[in-house]
Amino acid sequence: MARAINDIKSSIGNFYIGLPIVQLVYGLSSADVELGFDGLFSVVSIENLLFYTIAYAFYTFELILDAFRTEIQTKVDSSYIANDNWWHNTLMEFQKGDDLVLNQKTFVWGYATIDTTKQIIKRVAVRQKVDTVDNVYKVFLYVATEVNNVITPVLDDDKPLLEGYIFRKKYSGVLTKLITGTGDVVDLGLTINYNPLLLTSTGLSITDGVYPVNVAISDFISNLNSNNFGGKLNVTKLTDEIQSAEGVVDAKITQIKINGNIQEENWGTFESTNGWFSLGAITTTYQPQTTL
Repeated sequence: MARAINDIKSSIGNFYIGLPIVQLVYGLSSADVELGFDGLFSVVSIENLLFYTIAYAFYTFELILDAFRTEIQTKVDSSYIANDNWWHNTLMEFQKGDDLVLNQKTFVWGYATIDTTKQIIKRVAVRQKVDTVDNVYKVFLYVATEVNNVITPVLDDDKPLLEGYIFRKKYSGVLTKLITGTGDVVDLGLTINYNPLLLTSTGLSITDGVYPVNVAISDFISNLNSNNFGGKLNVTKLTDEIQSAEGVVDAKITQIKINGNIQEENWGTFESTNGWFSLGAITTTYQPQTTL
């Protein structure tokens, strides 16, 4: 962005009076130099007018560079690479009920009018991997929508629309697989050592009447779905979240079920089937911490 003319003039002028030979010619002391160029020379002085002219020339040149930069940025923005970020943005831009129009210059399909009220896709995750069904490498596209701010699968009637949209937007020859469905249900078994001054024997907070452990787990799952859709459930991070809950002295996850199946290990990470998780039952044994 082009600098102001006075800023350019001051920069040049301050450099000028900082030169030893200039200080010798004008008889400038260190105190004079600290005043700066504008503090030493009048606005109608020959030096000021000369430096203003030079500054104006620099200003004009910087304006030309700004225009050139804008032109280059426009060309860059009009280009794209179909990487994971591109897929994410493309799916989020899907407009239910609108047809695509082919740009005859770029041969890219797009909407004639952007209408955010028709953009039903609210969560996207992209994974590139081998499809175990046919042993072919594909781009897996995990998507979900929202109903009343609650994450939900895309409706069956909307899947063909979305698949048609993907077919037009993707590069020729690229194999894709659309994935949408319910979240993996996570049931947890816990043992909590708690501070009896802060929690009751059932885990209820004495101060505000909520169950801090349940709230911590619910918030963890919610944040995972919102901020890392398509990510993995990390048991260590979940345990850390439980540990930070009010009144919790120590916490141990004794059992994990995913979609009703008991997991052999109660640690590590678990990858979601459809990109997200939902919280099932929480069975907790509370043990008071007698030594505080």
